Amino acid sequence: MDDATRLALAMILFVSRFIPVKDSLEHMARTLADSGAYRILRRLESRTEYRPTDESPKLVAAIVDVETTGTNPDRDKIIEFGICLFEYDRHDARIYKS
Repeated sequence: MDDATRLALAMILFVSRFIPVKDSLEHMARTLADSGAYRILRRLESRTEYRPTDESPKLVAAIVDVETTGTNPDRDKIIEFGICLFEYDRHDARIYKS
């Protein structure tokens, strides 16, 4: 474990005693990002409807996301797999729902 990680963990333990968990997590994320050694990703709020349904013909498509431990298929492994189906208008590519 490197020094930046040790410091971040120590700060979490200390700060979480005095600050609500959500605030302390945000503080931890800022600290890690400010160190330059980490990139922080934030969860997107999911939506199921993007526009009202109309009578136009629709198609269903999928977005696939695969996370691996590297780029060599003989040596590396898949560690996460995600798929999202969505309905869209074939003429103007508007997305209706996922």
